[in-house]
Amino acid sequence: MTAARALVLLITACAPKQATVVPWAVGADGAPIVPDDLEAPFPVDPGVKIGHLPNGLTYYIEPNERPARRAELRMVVKVGSIVEEENQRGIAHFLEHMAFNGSYHFPGNDAIIAIEATGARFGAHVNASTGFDETIYQLQVPTDDPRDLQLALRIFADQAGALLFDPDECAREVGVVTEEWRLDQGLPARVQAATFPYLFHGSRYVDRLPIGTADAVAPFDCEQARRFWEDWYRPDLMAVMAVGDFDPAKVEKLITELFSPLQAPPTPRERPWFRTPDHDELLVTVLADPEITDSGIALFDKVDDVEENRHAAYRQLFVEQLAWGVLNERLAIRGHDPGAPYTGAGAGESSLGYERAAQALSGQAREGRELEALEAMLVEVERLRRHGVTQAEVDRARAEAWIGMQDYYDEQQTTDSDVLIAEHVRVFTTNEPMPSVVYEFAMAQKYLPTITPAEVGAWAASSMLTGKSRVATLLMPQKPGLAVPTEAELRAVIDRVKGMDIAPPEAAGEVKPLMSSPPAPGTVTDAGKDPELGTTTWRLGNGVTVILKPTDFQVDEIVFEAFSPGGTSVVADADYVPALTAVDILLRSGLGEHDAISLSQALAGKDVQVSPYIGTQFEGVAGGGSRRDMEALFQLLHLMFTAPRFEQRAFDLERSSREEDLRNRSSNPAALLWDTYSELLWQGNPHYTNWKLSDLDAMDLARSEAVYKQRFGDATDFTFVFTGSFTPEELRPLAARYLATLPAQGRVEAAKDDGARMVPGVVRRVVTAGGTPRAHVVLTFHGSFESTWESRNTLSGMREVLQSALQEVLREEKGGTYGVSVDASTQEGPYPTYKVDIDFECDPGRVEELVDATWGVIAKVKQNTATREGISIMQEQRRRDRETASRTNSFWADTIADTLMRGEDPHDLLGFEARNRAITGEAMRMMAVRVLSEQQYLMVIQRP
Repeated sequence: MTAARALVLLITACAPKQATVVPWAVGADGAPIVPDDLEAPFPVDPGVKIGHLPNGLTYYIEPNERPARRAELRMVVKVGSIVEEENQRGIAHFLEHMAFNGSYHFPGNDAIIAIEATGARFGAHVNASTGFDETIYQLQVPTDDPRDLQLALRIFADQAGALLFDPDECAREVGVVTEEWRLDQGLPARVQAATFPYLFHGSRYVDRLPIGTADAVAPFDCEQARRFWEDWYRPDLMAVMAVGDFDPAKVEKLITELFSPLQAPPTPRERPWFRTPDHDELLVTVLADPEITDSGIALFDKVDDVEENRHAAYRQLFVEQLAWGVLNERLAIRGHDPGAPYTGAGAGESSLGYERAAQALSGQAREGRELEALEAMLVEVERLRRHGVTQAEVDRARAEAWIGMQDYYDEQQTTDSDVLIAEHVRVFTTNEPMPSVVYEFAMAQKYLPTITPAEVGAWAASSMLTGKSRVATLLMPQKPGLAVPTEAELRAVIDRVKGMDIAPPEAAGEVKPLMSSPPAPGTVTDAGKDPELGTTTWRLGNGVTVILKPTDFQVDEIVFEAFSPGGTSVVADADYVPALTAVDILLRSGLGEHDAISLSQALAGKDVQVSPYIGTQFEGVAGGGSRRDMEALFQLLHLMFTAPRFEQRAFDLERSSREEDLRNRSSNPAALLWDTYSELLWQGNPHYTNWKLSDLDAMDLARSEAVYKQRFGDATDFTFVFTGSFTPEELRPLAARYLATLPAQGRVEAAKDDGARMVPGVVRRVVTAGGTPRAHVVLTFHGSFESTWESRNTLSGMREVLQSALQEVLREEKGGTYGVSVDASTQEGPYPTYKVDIDFECDPGRVEELVDATWGVIAKVKQNTATREGISIMQEQRRRDRETASRTNSFWADTIADTLMRGEDPHDLLGFEARNRAITGEAMRMMAVRVLSEQQYLMVIQRP
């Protein structure tokens, strides 16, 4: 959460108790009064119950109604791979897997089956992760039936104290863990090997990667995992957390009943902690690799990150946040020049293990200009360190920090439980403080206005990227003709900048308002209200349609989706590339009186996002923002239609950036796979295949501008859908002034059939690329499709049954892959189609075995082997997903717009429950027979 940090919790060995709560004074308005004494400690959020069982286990409980009828649960063990012995490397991660593979109350995979029956999904709601210093188990369950909450906590209690370690389950899981390890091999492993010994120089972190090593994974057995579990999974190193829509007293009682029986070992092993030490010398590493596609350069300065629960520490965080904000603005301004040696750069601070952090400066260098890029980035750092910051820069950074705090405060009653519980995890694992949203907001009100440019500049001069304990890394392509800078050359650049004469920043001109002269209002005519959908519709004088759906999902959020038929389907082939690049050039150019930089500055402190697009069948705009900034949101929308800018420098920057991305694309095995796939699937149609370097020759600034203005220059057939925390009365004058005055000449269009067709028949292709011992299988079924609510619903249900069946066979039974992805989609429009994609990675030596197993699963799905229980679980998962999604503004904006784009009735959105209940095994069997045809599919296999 925003800027929250450390709190040391007091643990007692007797009765459960809460951490000490430091009370705060309250003003006449009920808001907390922040003391003037900066050395005073933080209070603890009184809305969170923090307790300790006699056996040492900590628990955190916080009631929260967002999302309704749900609870987020975590069990955190404060150990990870860092405590492994040399012969245990990877065992912490392997144990995390085994925790879902058999316990006293849930043998085999019964825990996953039981939790999925509540509507939860493995992966999304049932998951775990292993880090260097902690292991985190997560569950999300419904709370309308108290038994589901008890079930979930019982699973945690079993994982903490009653695992079975069945040898057969262990043997199967070794295969899964091996495949997860395989996913990180190749280029990621080479990058880690080149950088981790420097980033974690002199520390145990270098040799304790959570994934382990290939040699360690293969021989894992149950007894190794059991020994680690008995040593480290003990109550004094554990916390259980619950945030959600429930009675906290009942949850506390459940935790006490289920976890009190856990016993601490009579002679517990000391939990060691390891810090990454300082080093005097500059450490430099350069990796040139044939699979790296662009040049990335970075500096990391290691600093202490010891949590403090003092008001002075919190105020200091704001000083640092403003300094980083100013530096990032300067780096962006420098990078906006087409002649800049980097295409993007940024700076900030991130964790680097126990009580350590890294201040980082990184950027993507243009090929062959790596040393120039490093110098340019360092010059901006030194400019800030030597000459400080301006009042205008601090004011903009302060405005950005303030909107984050304002949103944080305004949405405190509608913050999702997964966000809140993430803070609880940090409090337990890093001693971050937890003073409450209300108190943090009060501190921001008190401290942010008092921070001066002199204070920001002083911190930057003394503490920002000073060069102490520094690591420099360069990762770049390896190919003929491209010189690789040496370590000595990188060191020379860093030393040279220290001695350079660097001028102070140029004084910036006054930032103009977003619009100097807003238009006179147009007309808005009521077209009716729909009580079933909760919508109001307006017809504007220029033909634009506006649909409004006010909600109470968020306190301060507006989301919108706008669309018009046409897209690239009505654009001439010669203008296809200019059409695809038009929006990106616009966004680099600016709007109205503002170029891209001054537009960003004019929007400082405003929470708005507006993104135009030109798609295959529609053009449109999507975005949203804060209710506080509705005027700015509508002004941006108006300018997108009426005053787009298309500058030569923006065109040059876009072209050169795309060239950097595409120049070495074919050296990436994954890119080669997907490029081959799209070429085969779409028979080389340039509208549906991935970009090639030669496509850049078709870019044309004048044509991009012409296409954009043609698509957005007539708003007659545009429909705008707004959802969020507003009333129609609030939006009406804004719609009249900014939407009813959009240009309109009466155009009404429909998307055209662009003639693109997926390849008929059966096509198989093997792509040989890369040296990593990993294969990638992509199997796509496709064809024409009669798209209706019922057919799409049945296709979606069949996809879930197929996904579950493939996961059970390929992962759980055979241990052949870490996971299987199944996606089903439909394409509407002049030529409706469907596509079902099956995607997995595996050992190259097992491709044929797993492909055969895939066909076997498909055959069974076609024979309707889905059980009544399986269908019931699938329906409950879909129902629960819909229940949560339908309480978000983006869901309604997107689905109403999508329904209208298909030419269907939005009222059908209200029929989901009936359609979901109506899914039958027979309907899914018939759909499988229809869409999973052995007579028409594309299979592409990438082998090393």
